[in-house]
Amino acid sequence: MLVLFLCAGYARAANPPSISGIWKGTLGAQPITACYTSAEYGFYYYDKHATPIRLSLYVPANLPDVNAAQLRFKEASPGHKENQADSVWTIRTADAERLVAIWSGHGKELAIRLNRVRNSGNCGDKSFIDGIHFPVASTEIDKVSGIHYVKLSYMNADEFRNERPSMLIRLVGKDKITAKINADLLDVMPDSPTYCPSGDNNDSAATESPGSGELEPVFLTEHWVYATWVFYPGSCGSAEVPERGGVLWNRVTGEKMTDLWSWFGSGKKTATKSLELIIGRHMEKSVARDEESDEDVVACDDSMGVSDDIDVSMDAKGFVFWLGAGSMRPCTVQVPFAEIIPMLNDKGRANVASIRTDLARYP
Repeated sequence: MLVLFLCAGYARAANPPSISGIWKGTLGAQPITACYTSAEYGFYYYDKHATPIRLSLYVPANLPDVNAAQLRFKEASPGHKENQADSVWTIRTADAERLVAIWSGHGKELAIRLNRVRNSGNCGDKSFIDGIHFPVASTEIDKVSGIHYVKLSYMNADEFRNERPSMLIRLVGKDKITAKINADLLDVMPDSPTYCPSGDNNDSAATESPGSGELEPVFLTEHWVYATWVFYPGSCGSAEVPERGGVLWNRVTGEKMTDLWSWFGSGKKTATKSLELIIGRHMEKSVARDEESDEDVVACDDSMGVSDDIDVSMDAKGFVFWLGAGSMRPCTVQVPFAEIIPMLNDKGRANVASIRTDLARYP
């Protein structure tokens, strides 16, 4: 989720100025637009580039009682985790009409002079987001199984307004198959909003509650890409039941595979008696996850029901079976590849053999 709030390790300024609202002016010679939801966080963007940059309260440990709020920022689109301050705004004066500050960073200092446009501190206000070029995508290079990829925070105006970015990935490369897989990656998760009635059950008055998703690579090798996704639909005040899925791509042919059940003997989404026995043996070693706290909360047991709402995905060690896949708290059971191979059809065995050969290069 979008990290906007003050890190617990930072102190608050004793008497921060009243800066909540939307402002326009200049940073050095560059026109900018800024918003502050409070004296603790906000965004700004250069009008020329129109990409939002997050601002978070930054009070150095050796100045615990400064009266001017110092806001740190990292020049990247929202969605990244908090980082050390590369540059700092030091606000000198702020009143009902004007804000004067100093930008310092990279060995330079520039004057900031802003005029208030609105008193509203909502960074989703039309007067602020109308100037942003959407969709916004921030990037960070990472790697898994020795192969590099790009992590994306990708959002449209609704996702920005509701502070719900989607986290995706993109492969590094310019060949046609990589381009095809990257296009697929941007279209993996559902994109349908939840419609929340206004209270009078009048559908015409319903409002959209956008969802958000997370797509993470499980393994990425010379010949294979496997990624799992979780999509959190928009909530109308009730619990959100996330949707889940996994997608496998062959990096040689570009083939996209979304249903691992097709690798099993029956080719259907069902657990045979033999597979149920294997899953049952591993249930005691597995745990359920609480989606809100992301913590282990209860061990799997026979009450989960092996054949009810079962789904299958993979990790670098084997197959993962989701019991109660349509619930808030599914139980995940991991089974090594070797135990599942006898259950697979010819296509499944060939693909698993290729995947295991690739993964063996990255112990």
